[in-house]
Amino acid sequence: MSPRGLDGNTAMKFVPPHCPNEVCPNWGEPKGVFYAKKGYFRLRRNSQPIPRYRCKLCGTYFSPRTFKETAWQHRPELNRSVYHLLVSGVSQRRAAKILGCHKRTVDRKLRELGERAKAMHAEALESGEMNTTCVQIDQLESFEHTRAKPVTIAIAVRKKTGQILGVRVGRVSTSGKLATLGREVYGWVVDEQEKTVKGLLLDIKSAVASGATFISDKAKRYPGWIREVFPDAQLERHKSRAGAWKRGAPKEFDPMFRVNNTFAKLRNDLGRLARKTWVTTKSRAALERHLWLYVAWTNNYPIA
Repeated sequence: MSPRGLDGNTAMKFVPPHCPNEVCPNWGEPKGVFYAKKGYFRLRRNSQPIPRYRCKLCGTYFSPRTFKETAWQHRPELNRSVYHLLVSGVSQRRAAKILGCHKRTVDRKLRELGERAKAMHAEALESGEMNTTCVQIDQLESFEHTRAKPVTIAIAVRKKTGQILGVRVGRVSTSGKLATLGREVYGWVVDEQEKTVKGLLLDIKSAVASGATFISDKAKRYPGWIREVFPDAQLERHKSRAGAWKRGAPKEFDPMFRVNNTFAKLRNDLGRLARKTWVTTKSRAALERHLWLYVAWTNNYPIA
């Protein structure tokens, strides 16, 4: 009886598509049976037998795992669980404890899954499935390491479906009581708000139709930034309703519901963005990867 492959199919059913060696002539368009079977090897984690092959031309060894997205991963079975936990309000350390793995494993999974989510989103924008004529755009404030190092999270949302069109993270200058600490201790003086928002607008440009409507709050700089990237855009600006429930305002229609609802879910579903939390973002790169996971979750990308 033949050993079974990673997907539960018999190993004999696997046909290598090409040689994985990019300098080999069999990498592009292999002719005929370019490989020979060279026994099996066993996975360390579960002793599962995997067939091994060898290119007849260059001698490169490979297996069915070589052509999978999870190639070279030691714990690919954790991908789905890590993904679901990190978009459900669970911190990286707690996820590691729940799954019985090291916190570095979760960090690597966040890195790999975040990059995969970003790539899948780029494909979705390029394919045209995210095309829209109405965009809601706004910014959410968070911090890196300490509240004296604030960052802005710029997000564009498709009004009709609530899908996230794009996300960017950038530094903003420290203000208030922590301004001196931010400037003198951490050197947090660069304000990247304009660069972040314009970068976001450029990212989503291929998916936004000519003459599309942009809905934002009444921040004075939004019209100029939007017009610079989308000269023929229609602008709708509304007074921010943040904190209206605290002032006892009656419930009314929110013209920016999609983006405000996205922010509310981000605060709830990403532990590092909660209003009062022990979880902090150690780096903007990790925050961006975590946000891309949430983009994949919201837009239903099959990343794990």
